[in-house]
Amino acid sequence: MDYTFGYGSIVNANTWERPVDYCAVKLKGWKRSWRHVVQTPAGSISALTIEPCEDRDIDGLLVETELSDREILNVREIGYDIVPLDLSGFEIADGEREIKNEMKIHAYRSFDACNQWASEDAPLLQSYLDCVLQGYYRFFCEAGVRDFIATTDCWGAPIKRDREDPVYPRAVSLSPAERDLFDALIRNL
Repeated sequence: MDYTFGYGSIVNANTWERPVDYCAVKLKGWKRSWRHVVQTPAGSISALTIEPCEDRDIDGLLVETELSDREILNVREIGYDIVPLDLSGFEIADGEREIKNEMKIHAYRSFDACNQWASEDAPLLQSYLDCVLQGYYRFFCEAGVRDFIATTDCWGAPIKRDREDPVYPRAVSLSPAERDLFDALIRNL
């Protein structure tokens, strides 16, 4: 079975095309950062990417992906290479499942040409950030959102405040409690 390691918007079940099997995991030896700049119909934006980093770990989800899911994700995840991930780098968070040798796990990692710093011309979208944080909140609770923030690099990126008129195509609706928590946590970054 094929799995995609989600470390950004894929963690939010509201962005999936269908119900899928998933499990919370920790990926050892990788880091996440706001260093993926792509051109979209709404202009240039900055998004998340991952790269190997010996002394870092990040939480995310393993999402079961069939061929039809992969085709949808390949259209959705622009500017990324599909990279295979070593099974030995994963720890299952719930302890009830295990990584099996027959599993094939991949992730989306920024093309070299897209691995760039965010800027005023390529900001982070608040609607994308809301989607990612909501996914982490719903799967990993408040501690998971705090850990996401602590383990993600390049928070100096400018943020386009588009929550009320979202640019991100998979924008989500936040509860008042989610909105207040996310705003409080990112206010001083």
